Amino acid sequence: MSIQIACSTLSLSSKTYPDLDDTLNRIKDLGFEYVDLAVFEGWQNIDPSWLARASENEMDALVERILSTGLSICALNAGTSKRIPDADEDSRKIMLNEHQALIRFAEKLSCPIITIQPCNLKQHTLEEAISLTRSIAPRLEALHSGSPVKLTFETHKNTALEDPKKTLDLIKSLEPEMKITYDNSHYTMQDIHLQDTKPLLEHAHHIHVRTSAPGNMQAPYPNGCEDIGELAEELKKRDYQGAIAIEYFNGFDDDLVNLKQLKTFLEERLV
Repeated sequence: MSIQIACSTLSLSSKTYPDLDDTLNRIKDLGFEYVDLAVFEGWQNIDPSWLARASENEMDALVERILSTGLSICALNAGTSKRIPDADEDSRKIMLNEHQALIRFAEKLSCPIITIQPCNLKQHTLEEAISLTRSIAPRLEALHSGSPVKLTFETHKNTALEDPKKTLDLIKSLEPEMKITYDNSHYTMQDIHLQDTKPLLEHAHHIHVRTSAPGNMQAPYPNGCEDIGELAEELKKRDYQGAIAIEYFNGFDDDLVNLKQLKTFLEERLV
């Protein structure tokens, strides 16, 4: 299996594409076969709280709608209604219940990956966020026991995984359970480049990419393409067998010009 070039549904903003069917059909029209499907509470495209209370028939109907497009869902990029910083046990029960529903949904879609964000830094120091992420990871991972669906934490600015060296230490402390979704932009915006993050690629089960620049998570093409091109070469060297998903968001690329250019750039290096 070669590296799959995918499109995140976040790249097509819900303001422009409010209907999931329209979103998926537009992604297919752009020539993609693989989709990174956003499942973020109150944002896009499906609420995890709805999955948790949906009947099997309701979930199956949604799965049929998605699969009828002919697209393959390579990952769920998920944000439950309660997040890791919510330390009280009632909040964690809600998060774990919704995460279990995400696993059922992913299994029905034959989707191999669920990506979540680690603890953020809004109310915590970096060390506190790392500790909270470390404490919840085994409970989340236990839900995946016996399932083909794998859990990954996203390398993300303003979270427990924003520092590559501390991220590597955290991963190693939780091996073999913890794997990551590597996102180049969250390091590029901090002026941290691929040479400083290569060791993380050994632990990557999924990849997000977007053009970016120091100080800017999203920047017009071809900003950051030098690192993205090097990333593609590194993935080939490692015989990476997953997907690399292009992810813009919040209407940054509403005309999809950057998406199309980055897709061509990756195809020239990976296909």
